[in-house]
Amino acid sequence: MIDRVEIKNFKSIRDMELNFTNFNLITGTNSSGKSSLIQSLLVMSQRNEDDILNGKAISLGTPINIINEGVGKGESAKISLYMEDGTELECSVSAEEQVGNRERETRSFFYEKDVFYISANRASVMDTYPKNIEHNQKIGKNGSYTFDYFLENKDKKFSEKYYEDLLPFNEKPIYESIVNYWLKKLTGYIFDVEHIVDTNVIRVLFNKEFEYSIKYRPQHVGTGVSYILEQLIISLLSKEGDIIIVENPELHLHPKAQNELAEFYFWLSKHNRQIIIETHSDHFFNAVRVTKSQDPTDNSKKVYFFYQEDGNTTSINIEMGKFGTIENMQEELFDQFSKDLRKMLLNVEDDSTFDHQAVEEDTLSDEEFALLNKEFEEL
Repeated sequence: MIDRVEIKNFKSIRDMELNFTNFNLITGTNSSGKSSLIQSLLVMSQRNEDDILNGKAISLGTPINIINEGVGKGESAKISLYMEDGTELECSVSAEEQVGNRERETRSFFYEKDVFYISANRASVMDTYPKNIEHNQKIGKNGSYTFDYFLENKDKKFSEKYYEDLLPFNEKPIYESIVNYWLKKLTGYIFDVEHIVDTNVIRVLFNKEFEYSIKYRPQHVGTGVSYILEQLIISLLSKEGDIIIVENPELHLHPKAQNELAEFYFWLSKHNRQIIIETHSDHFFNAVRVTKSQDPTDNSKKVYFFYQEDGNTTSINIEMGKFGTIENMQEELFDQFSKDLRKMLLNVEDDSTFDHQAVEEDTLSDEEFALLNKEFEEL
């Protein structure tokens, strides 16, 4: 796992140091540098490829595309990773030298630990999906071979400790059963895949797991179901110590499903997977707050808020109190609901008990605002 990352002069990140834990939530305003952080990690995952900037995980173009605009001549973009086991990995890129200061490793990224990347640019929902004919990578960019990889590995066995906490789990401890367990828990559906004979195509079908249930093609169950399934398939391929990077897991999902998907990633992180999620979902954010309120001593989750200042990315470690309260609230940190509610409160009739002046001047404390919100809901 990554213990700490240091980034200098990479895109909008001039100088940043982040400490990571099991579950890491990255959020912030648009174009604030969240994706730049993810891209820096993916660049490091391509250390063994001939072109470190343009590999199987991500393509970023030439060095000039990734070097911070404010750097002086001769300065480099530099990424340093400090691993939990004491390993240090480093890479620097300059416009003049191209890629330098990089030792090729005989073993894979982070000493045989894999990185699973679920991009926001995912394969579209289709009735059939292509097989991976070349077999030069597991999943493919944008998850293009997700279902083919599942078909090849669906009978893979898992160790007992991996599923012992999944309620009474009566099915075989195999990959297919665990994926379907979580899919049913999150969506109510289970699924199956099959290779269409004499083709290079795979068919995916969903059903409700009861007698005479109709089998549905992906386009008839809603985009969110397929998007959840792709995340489950890829994430559950991971081994202990692996790193799972997910962009916008909330796409096409109802708030309840977003919250339950967050619970899935919490479960994975508890089983020694490192989760790094970039999101705009307040439901993922609030799910972290709930866990903090349930166990104030839990330090296995971190939230970083990104914003830009003078064209460069700044990050803030969001601190939470024992009840899930935000100790260092930031402007634009999921505060739009509160802003809109204040506007609604100002429209309440004058004969109400609301302190309109306090609402308008935004001088209410969080406790006063919560009580006012409750009274407003009871009108």
